[in-house]
Amino acid sequence: MAGKVSVTNLTKSFPIGRRPGLRERLAGKGRKRDRRKILNGISFEVTPGEVIGIIGRNGAGKSTLLKLLAGIYSSDDGKIVTQGRIASLLELGAGFHPELTGMENIRLNGSLLGMSGKEIDRKEKMILDFAELEAFAEDQIKTYSAGMILRLAFSVAMALDPDIFLLDEIIGVGDLAFQRKCFSRISELKSEGKTILFVSHNLSIMRFFAEKIMWIEDGRVEGFGNKHQVLDRYRERLSSSGGDVSRMDGGGDGLGMDHSLLTG
Repeated sequence: MAGKVSVTNLTKSFPIGRRPGLRERLAGKGRKRDRRKILNGISFEVTPGEVIGIIGRNGAGKSTLLKLLAGIYSSDDGKIVTQGRIASLLELGAGFHPELTGMENIRLNGSLLGMSGKEIDRKEKMILDFAELEAFAEDQIKTYSAGMILRLAFSVAMALDPDIFLLDEIIGVGDLAFQRKCFSRISELKSEGKTILFVSHNLSIMRFFAEKIMWIEDGRVEGFGNKHQVLDRYRERLSSSGGDVSRMDGGGDGLGMDHSLLTG
């Protein structure tokens, strides 16, 4: 069934330290590097239409998990089964070429995401309208601000109309007007029954959008299920270890967000 995600015993590690140089390898001095395990035997299932929020401290493995689901990384061990079309917004501007225009990058990025030429032709005006970049369509991407690149990347991904969306710290950034549009579009996706997995450090966003929460700690699933129960446990863990949870609840020196954005 389109939108289903199944992960079994997923493991991923990365080498530690610098890669030996050519001279070292030729001299036989390039020893095998140790590896750091980022994900360690993760298993879970997401049914079609579920909205899953993924939380955890920096370095817990959240972004690595999304990149594995998107096919950007390959796993060391385990199995990933996804059914349906996947769109990912994991690194803003990935796939954009700075020397190409906004319109040319829509075509390039759309193709990389799996859209056909006819589909891009049909949707390019909608993409520009949503991103509010019609006046800059023929300008090179290298002249765009970070906010403009964000708007274009989000708009292209939303136009793909996939069964599964993967979002990494994308919602809740950009100017307030565009944040409101993003939240409105994501709410529409929820109502359309799309499967969404997203990472955010903002717990207010998690409580509002997620149906279930997955908490990753030291490469393992520490909790997965009822969002209020898992978030409360997570906040307690952070508080007991001296973490500043007020900043993650939408408060503190501007790192949160205007809660009116969540309600429109």
